[in-house]
Amino acid sequence: ALSWGDNFDRLGPLRLEFFSVVYRAHEMGDAMGLELELAALLHVTKNAQSCAPFEVETCRLIIAWLYSLSAMTDARPIPIETQQDLLSFSSAFVKFCSVSLS
Repeated sequence: ALSWGDNFDRLGPLRLEFFSVVYRAHEMGDAMGLELELAALLHVTKNAQSCAPFEVETCRLIIAWLYSLSAMTDARPIPIETQQDLLSFSSAFVKFCSVSLS
């Protein structure tokens, strides 16, 4: 399993590969699921503390995920723990990353 503890520094260029898998899965509408995408992103970005070089793409994912929370239906509920993780990740992203989508 990915761990952002001791293993984060050793991931190096592989961080970009892991991020690309998450981003492409989301863009293609893959059934990877918000929970798995968010978990992978938490580890790859050290809980939003190290999003370089994919700050813009991370911001787009967060916006899409937050929109999915507002469009949530009873048929496909998002667990409360995942919602909390997403909000926590979003606030950490705002705190640690300065990005503009102009």
